[in-house]
Amino acid sequence: MSESKTVGASEQGSVSPSRRRFSDEFKRNAVRLIVEEDYSFKAAAKAVGVCEKTLRQWHEQFVPPPAPCGENASQEAMRAEIVRLRRQLRRVELERDILCSRHDDIKQWLSSCKTRIHFAPSEE
Repeated sequence: MSESKTVGASEQGSVSPSRRRFSDEFKRNAVRLIVEEDYSFKAAAKAVGVCEKTLRQWHEQFVPPPAPCGENASQEAMRAEIVRLRRQLRRVELERDILCSRHDDIKQWLSSCKTRIHFAPSEE
């Protein structure tokens, strides 16, 4: 679980606060505390020395998706899976809508640029 600190300088030359960078192994081990050791996000974040938001991002990145319910699953398990899948669907639809709107914005911007950009003949 190694970490390295990097310090960068801003344009004015002053030193910015240090930003820690963690290896994927360190992140996976932190997520393992939540998944396998039943730590809460708050307790795991405190144990590894990061903020809870960062740990939640790592969790989203590294936790394997749950296995789908089988045919013999209980109604409670099926309801939980339906809730999870609906939440996932809402998120994917939102991401799609954001990407589509950005695509339309970029397309519109490019079409407006075509009318404004004029290339002068090169003088050779």
